Amino acid sequence: MMIAPFEHHRPRAALAPLLLTLALAACGGGGSDTAAPQSGTGTGTGTGTGTGTGTGTGTGTGPGGGGAADLQGILIGNPFPGGSTYDEAELDLSGDTLGSLPRSAHSLSTNAQPDSWTANASAGTTSDLVRVDWVGDVDFFDRKTLEHTGGFSLAGIPDTNLPSFWSEVKVSPDARYVLAYWKADYHQSDAVLAVFDRQGNVVQQGSPVDYDVQSYWHAFDWLPDGQYVFLADSTLVTATVGQTVAQTKTVSLPAGVGSRGSELSVSPDGGSFALKLGVNLQDAQGDQVGRGLLFISDSAMTTFRQLTTLGQRAQADDGAVGHSTPRWSPDGRFIAFSIAFPGASFGFTAPGCPEVVVLPSASQAVAIDDLSDPDSEQFVRSNPRVGTSAEVRYCYANMSWIAKP
Repeated sequence: MMIAPFEHHRPRAALAPLLLTLALAACGGGGSDTAAPQSGTGTGTGTGTGTGTGTGTGTGTGPGGGGAADLQGILIGNPFPGGSTYDEAELDLSGDTLGSLPRSAHSLSTNAQPDSWTANASAGTTSDLVRVDWVGDVDFFDRKTLEHTGGFSLAGIPDTNLPSFWSEVKVSPDARYVLAYWKADYHQSDAVLAVFDRQGNVVQQGSPVDYDVQSYWHAFDWLPDGQYVFLADSTLVTATVGQTVAQTKTVSLPAGVGSRGSELSVSPDGGSFALKLGVNLQDAQGDQVGRGLLFISDSAMTTFRQLTTLGQRAQADDGAVGHSTPRWSPDGRFIAFSIAFPGASFGFTAPGCPEVVVLPSASQAVAIDDLSDPDSEQFVRSNPRVGTSAEVRYCYANMSWIAKP
């Protein structure tokens, strides 16, 4: 069945973008629409050339008491706004050492707003790292040498009006494209998911189905084969760059689980998804409160296993503590994530903000909330903070986990 594509005030770009149309609507019931707490921050945009000088140390305890050496690869962290410095950094988990990343000119300015770094984690990829600042510039860097390899500015795209990103900017496995939600004109009511090439041309954008875009800004990712996937309410969309037809599948979530406010991360081999989904839990007043918890599904989203839950103390608290930003380890054995506190989506710093948490990806409904976690819990807390001891504490609002180049 073919339908007209859903458009979001499509701008004219240097290259006419393709708009996706519906290819296949699979049978299946829709999941419940349980609201999850919005967590993570919408990324700003921009670039520059400055040099990062942050230094620091990382600490960790491996799952099962095996030590940090059990974990491999590089964890790239981006802090919440609110700290006194914004040195994004690479934490080498095998050696527990921290390396700085080059900061943009905007980040080095008096505003000192943080850059956002992302990396593709598909198995075998050598795709560039991507740095995005808050004024609309995107820069590419070789993941091994950190040599600058190109970039573009949203402000340079024709027929735009104060354009901005509204999500992470995710690079494809071959580094030819980036994928993000954006608004070409700040008057737009909704952001639109778009594919850009390395010169900033909009290659394609849009969705074959109508959905509440603002609830799915973080529910998209690249597959290892170069296709990309995104959630659109109860529909999983799989699209190919350069093709105007997308595959769709109706998703049936477990009972009591909703997709609003969801997040999605594809495993390195493309066979599984790590998801943040909404679950209603009863608080101390007996009210049902939507919390963001983590699940593992197959790539078709037909089977689901709950990875995390909350302890009784956190469930009783109406502060809506939840879990956010799931990321796979390079070997697929672990999931790193953050504990989301109230205000996290607005860039506020929670007192005593916790470090990154890591669980074996085969875990089943482990209670993690930083309020009542037993000492025997088998997870990792790494502390890749940068700066002086007087620095305001902050969490990593976003991160990537890649194999060591």
